[in-house]
Amino acid sequence: MSKMYVLIHQKVRPVENSNQTARSIARQYAFINRLTTKGFNVLWLTEALKLGPETAEAGSYLLPEQYVSSEPDMKKYLTCFLKRYASQYGFKLIEADMPVSCEAIPLRSCKIGVYCGQTERACFVRCWCNVAQLLTVAGFNISLVTDDDIRHGRLCNIDIFIMPGGSSTGKAMAMTPAGGEMLQKYFSHGGKYLGICAGMYLPLGYNQATRPFRLLEHTKLVNYRYEQDRTIPFYTLTGDTVIGNFKADCPVFFHMDPSVLFTFEQGPIFDDTSELDKIAEFIGFGDAKWQMDPKKAKAIMLGRTAIAMKDRQLLLFAGHPENLDHPLNCHMLFNALFYMSGGIQQNFEVANPLWIQPEELDIPAIAQCQLPQLKKLSAVMQNLQYRCLNLQDNPNLWYVVDICDGLSSMEFILEALAEQKNEFGTKRIQALSCAADIKQAEDESILLTKLAEDMFSAVGREDFEECRAIFDRRCHDLATGLFSLKLCPSVMQLYK
Repeated sequence: MSKMYVLIHQKVRPVENSNQTARSIARQYAFINRLTTKGFNVLWLTEALKLGPETAEAGSYLLPEQYVSSEPDMKKYLTCFLKRYASQYGFKLIEADMPVSCEAIPLRSCKIGVYCGQTERACFVRCWCNVAQLLTVAGFNISLVTDDDIRHGRLCNIDIFIMPGGSSTGKAMAMTPAGGEMLQKYFSHGGKYLGICAGMYLPLGYNQATRPFRLLEHTKLVNYRYEQDRTIPFYTLTGDTVIGNFKADCPVFFHMDPSVLFTFEQGPIFDDTSELDKIAEFIGFGDAKWQMDPKKAKAIMLGRTAIAMKDRQLLLFAGHPENLDHPLNCHMLFNALFYMSGGIQQNFEVANPLWIQPEELDIPAIAQCQLPQLKKLSAVMQNLQYRCLNLQDNPNLWYVVDICDGLSSMEFILEALAEQKNEFGTKRIQALSCAADIKQAEDESILLTKLAEDMFSAVGREDFEECRAIFDRRCHDLATGLFSLKLCPSVMQLYK
C-alpha cells in the first residue's frame, strides 16, 4: 500500500527576541512554499485527521504519495527531503498508510505583489518593508509594485496584491485616478487584494482621493463624519487591541489562540455589512494611546470588525498582523495568503495508488462483469476523473504527466474491451464500453483541447514547451482515454 506524509506544525513558543520568534514561524511556511514551488501537491487540512494514535490538527499538511508523481525520482526526492529537513523546520513528520478521507485545500504557489509607493515618510516605508521582508523569509514569491507599475497595468502579472499600511489618501494621490482604474480592472478580472490598515481604508473609497479605488460600494466608516462631499476623520487609538470571536474553522486562524493582542494604528472601523464576512472582531484593549475619550472609543470599537473577507478574493486587516511586537500574529498573514491562493476546499478521497499497470487488470473478467475486477476498474476511473476535474487546483508539470499516463492506460483498457465484444456479446459489455469507438472519441477531442489549454495556462509559460510536447505525443491517447471516463457511472451502477 502506498504511503502518505503528514506534516504537523510544532507550536512555536515565543522567546524574548520577537524577531527570532517571527523567523521561526516564517521558516515553517517557507518549508511548505518550497514544496509547492517544486511542483508537489500539498493538501492543507481544514479538519483534524485521526491517524492511529496520532491526530493531525487542522492546519497540518498532507502529501499523499499517489498525488506526488509516477516518476520514481520525484518520490525519492520527496521522501529524502521530508525526512532530512521536516524536524529542522518545526514539523513533526508522520508516515502513514492510505487510504483516508479528509477535508482539505490544495495549496499552490502564487505571485504576490507588495505595494512600495508613497515614500515621503519613513513610517510609510517601514510598513511595506516589514511585510516584504517577512514574506521573503517565509518563502513567498514576492515582487515590489510601484505607482508606475499600477498605472501601466502590471498588476495583471500577480495573483495577490498587498496594500500595506500608511496613508490611504496619500497612496491614492500617488497612484492617481489612472491607478484606481487599473486596480478596478485587476479586481474585476479575478485579481485578489489583501489590505492592511490603510490598505483596508483604500477599497472603501471614503473620500474624493480614494473614490477611484473603491471595491466596496455599501461599506461606510464609523470613524468618519460625512458632510456633503467632505469626510472628517476622528481616530480612536494607537496601540494594542484584543481581537477574538474568530469565525469557526476559518483557516486564517490556524495555529492561533482564541484571542490575541493586535496592533492598531488609527485603523478603519465600520459596521457589519452584507458585502463583507466578519471573521474577527474587537473584544478588548491592551496598552494603548487614546486619541479620544476612552469610553466613547471603546463603545465605537467593541464588537466591530477587526478582520473581514469577501469570497477569498478580498481580505482586510484593520490592524497590523506583520507587527513584530506580537510575532505569533504572523500566522494570520501567512495563512491568509495560503487561503486566498489555494484551490477549492473539498473532501479528498486519498485512496490506493491510481496509476496501475494495464496488465494488472483482467480484461476478460471485466467483460464478464466479475465484481472484484469491476470495482478495481471503477476505483481507477473515479480517481482519474477526480484528477482531471481538479487540474486547475493542482497546476504543476508532474500532475500533467501522470494524467497523460493514466489516460493512456484507459485507452488500452478500451481497446482490450473492444476486442472482447465478439467473444462475450455486445449486450454483455454495453454498459462498460459506452460505445467508445474512435469517432466518438474524436468528438471528445474538442473538450480535450480546452483541457489542454487550461493545463498550459496552469503550468505557466516556463513549462509551456514541455507541456506541449507531452500533449503532442499523447494526443490520440488523451482523446480516446478522456472519453473512457464515461465508463465510470456504468461500472458503479453494476454493484451499487
